[in-house]
Amino acid sequence: MLCTTLIDHVSIGAADGKILEKLHAQVTEIHTVRQQRMVIGIRNHEGAIYRVIGVTGLPDFLEVIGKLTGLNMTDELEEASGPRQGYNAIFKPE
Repeated sequence: MLCTTLIDHVSIGAADGKILEKLHAQVTEIHTVRQQRMVIGIRNHEGAIYRVIGVTGLPDFLEVIGKLTGLNMTDELEEASGPRQGYNAIFKPE
């Protein structure tokens, strides 16, 4: 399962339409996204996480990472040894 939601009251990133187009994720509530095995955050140009993506397994996680890097986004947790702030990856625009 691949699901996503926006964080309330945070500006949406400029590339959000392209992100949704690439991911084909089910839009749902934040509690559903947070229940997934792996969670990915997306930052806007202001540096705030505005979108959260939840995935159930490693294949989906790797697929999402590939699609986001293909959109010229960088994973700031790429060198981390484990999750940070509840996220397995946090992507930001280059």
